Amino acid sequence: MHRVKICEIAPSDIDSINEMYIMPGSEPEATFDILRERRKSHNQAAAMGARDFGAFLEEGPVCSIKIMHIEAAPIPLAGEGMWVIRCLWVLKKACGLGIARSLMHLALDTVHDSIGS
Repeated sequence: MHRVKICEIAPSDIDSINEMYIMPGSEPEATFDILRERRKSHNQAAAMGARDFGAFLEEGPVCSIKIMHIEAAPIPLAGEGMWVIRCLWVLKKACGLGIARSLMHLALDTVHDSIGS
């Protein structure tokens, strides 16, 4: 049985997901630059209402979804009161476990709750 932890990822914890974007064997300086740029981008989106959710197995992150208000989308989109799924990814080893589905439901519930409040 797989122990899966699903949670919202606070801006201060975003490196737990960002590390997935580092190529194995990357130079430390390049790794630092990539993490710094992704952290900056994440903090800008979070300031505009973006939310990140992740799923973790014991060995680390296996799935993530980022949602945001349409106004925070990285490309110009028109609409009012809409949300955008900015990114959804799942590692192959987590496929078939229902993790991505659980994250999608969590994201939809979050949007529903924000609209209702």
